[in-house]
Amino acid sequence: RMSAAPVFHHILVVEFHHKDGNRIEFAHPPLSEQEQKDYAYDLVPFLAMPDSVHMADSDSVFFILPTKTTEAVPPVYGVVCFHQVDSASVRAASTPAQSREIT
Repeated sequence: RMSAAPVFHHILVVEFHHKDGNRIEFAHPPLSEQEQKDYAYDLVPFLAMPDSVHMADSDSVFFILPTKTTEAVPPVYGVVCFHQVDSASVRAASTPAQSREIT
């Protein structure tokens, strides 16, 4: 029996931080040094949250992650699904940094 390649390599959580901009908040499993050398993971936050994404209540985005190497590496496909959450529903649990409140 042949071993199959994993269907998912990583699950990434991307956020928009009002001071830092788009960023990867969480990766499981963590990205390896080799993966970060081979692929442009620094572009994932921008590919996952394109301009004007805040104008949609929910949507899906598909992309192919660009490579950084001239070596032959298999393509990495990205699938993004999101749904806007009303800030009033999370305000009680948010920190000042998340809600942009000045303390």
